[in-house]
Amino acid sequence: MDPITAQELLAAAGAGGDPVYVEDVFQTHLYTGSGSAKTITNGIDLSGEGGLVITKRRNSSSGGGPWFNDTERGITRYNSSSVTSAETDNGGGISATSSTGYSLGHFSGWNASGGTYVSYTLRKSAGFFDISTWTGTGLGNRTVSHALKSTPGAIFIKNTSSDSDWHVYHQNANGDLCLNKADAEKYK
Repeated sequence: MDPITAQELLAAAGAGGDPVYVEDVFQTHLYTGSGSAKTITNGIDLSGEGGLVITKRRNSSSGGGPWFNDTERGITRYNSSSVTSAETDNGGGISATSSTGYSLGHFSGWNASGGTYVSYTLRKSAGFFDISTWTGTGLGNRTVSHALKSTPGAIFIKNTSSDSDWHVYHQNANGDLCLNKADAEKYK
């Protein structure tokens, strides 16, 4: 059986209602930082639907992310895939969400004056993207609920309360992947 494309999954997710298009749930946005409050309008409803914003500074390697902010934990909370640190809460990065995007504070990782940035916004949507949080117990296997209404193709796992690696499962990988390391995958 051939893999289902993202557009086919989104079409199925919209079955019986309005169709869902990729541009409704995913946007790439390039912008120049101002060093003061700034609104990013990309057409993605983060305040009503929820989702994730990944931001990366493009013209500097100093303090430029990539930063992961999501609505499930609170949009001001963030992690970076380049480090193993616990999450941090900082209203100077992404400060709020709206029905058409999000707002930035003054912090340089997201909005340095003259800095050039790229952001990727993923809206929560069945068949496309979801965010799940849970409290670990330290005991063996665990089932984590999600609202995808399909089998996940990729799963990213990060302990947000302490230093830990970013573990990645991908349906086509033969082993465990680690987002924050250059290591080869480790076979199961």
